[in-house]
Parts: sequence; C-alpha cells; structure tokens
Amino acid sequence: MKRTLIMALPVVGMFMTGCNQTPDIPFVDSGKKTSECIVLDEKLVKVDKFTSKIRSLPASQVQPYLATLPSYWITSSVEKRIVLRDAARKKQQLLAEKQKMECPPAK
Repeated sequence: MKRTLIMALPVVGMFMTGCNQTPDIPFVDSGKKTSECIVLDEKLVKVDKFTSKIRSLPASQVQPYLATLPSYWITSSVEKRIVLRDAARKKQQLLAEKQKMECPPAK
C-alpha cells in the first residue's frame, strides 16, 4: 500500500504544478502554407519565363505571341513595353505575397 501511494505522489504533483503542459504556440497548418508557397514559386517561374520570352521577341512579334497564350493574369496589353512593365509589377506582387506568407526561398 505504501508503494502505491509513494509512486502516485509524483504523478499527482506533476498535474498540480503543470509540468506536463505544452507551451502556448499558435497552431499553423504548415501543409497548407507549404502548398501555397509552392504555387507562388510556380507562378514566379511562369512570370520569369514569360518575361524572358517577351524580351527576346521583336516588338512586331509580341502581339501574335500573346494571342497564343493565356497571359491575361499577367497583362492585358499587347505593346511590348507595357507587357514587360506589367510582368515586372506582377513579379513584385508575387514576391511581396511570398514574403508576407514567410515562405522559404525557392531552391
């Protein structure tokens, strides 16, 4: 009987003092955050590829090239200078969103 009582005291003491409590850390769903960061990285890659392709084209070829792509989420213009400006703005917007979400740097 004494043995049971002695062994139970440390357990009771642990619950009474709160030694077994976890620290108050807000729960963050890292899986969702990670997938959103991956989507942002993919969009940044698309904007970079789009920008490099537009830069390599002569101004007269930009409009036919844009007609074949769904680039409406980057720009609605067909003038090369404006398209490049819109792409740079979109890239900055995506980078700001990525920084806001505290995403790790892309590999």
